[in-house]
Amino acid sequence: MAEKPVSSDKKNDHFSQAPQFTSFVDFAGTGIAGYVEASQKMLAGMAEMNQEVFRFLARRVEADLAASKAVTSCRDWEQIRDVQSTYLSTAASDYMDESQKIMEITTRITQKAWAPPDA
Repeated sequence: MAEKPVSSDKKNDHFSQAPQFTSFVDFAGTGIAGYVEASQKMLAGMAEMNQEVFRFLARRVEADLAASKAVTSCRDWEQIRDVQSTYLSTAASDYMDESQKIMEITTRITQKAWAPPDA
């Protein structure tokens, strides 16, 4: 079937759909703004988490060094056992406490990032 010739006015009438396009852009802009806001909240939370992890690692390195130093000053196997026992108990407790902090930070980040956009 032969196509009808289209007048040059109709060919260049790209803006006939402008009201619909404008509505789409307004709608998409709201979504993009929400995405940007959620991303900013997520990044701020990740920075908080990174700071916490680095603080924890610094504390653990200090504790590791202190335990190593304590072992070198031990005079017998019982003292070494006591130092290692204390070290392992403290390390396990520290890691459990830190994992709890990380879960709390993660929960807070998620709640903030998934909250409805600020009006």
